[in-house]
Amino acid sequence: MSRYRLYPVPEQVAGLEENCGHARFVWNLAVEQQSWWTPYRGKAPNHLERCRQLTEARATFDWLRAGSQTVQQQALRDFDQALRNFFGGRMGEVPGIAARARFQVLPGGSGSCGPLACGVRGRPRADRGSRDR
Repeated sequence: MSRYRLYPVPEQVAGLEENCGHARFVWNLAVEQQSWWTPYRGKAPNHLERCRQLTEARATFDWLRAGSQTVQQQALRDFDQALRNFFGGRMGEVPGIAARARFQVLPGGSGSCGPLACGVRGRPRADRGSRDR
């Protein structure tokens, strides 16, 4: 898999961070939904059902529709791959919530291009808590 480092201009950073936020939202929603299902409640939704739910959510919420559908669907594909890795014994932990500081890669790219690094890792953030004051 190839990786590419992006050096966005300040105008592009906001769009990249917005796409990262949308992908993180979709991932965390899939994690929450997966954790709700138990053997007593039946099976958790599969990838196709999650994609249908994403389409419904995009029709309902303008802020989600404004983002890239490709990035959001890639987050679902990555989540499904993480589940397959976990249940196949190739990963030690069940996929968990993605925090903002840890979700620094834009999913997607075309085919074999793989993920695209945002290039904003380590950049000071104005929204940090009181621990930095």
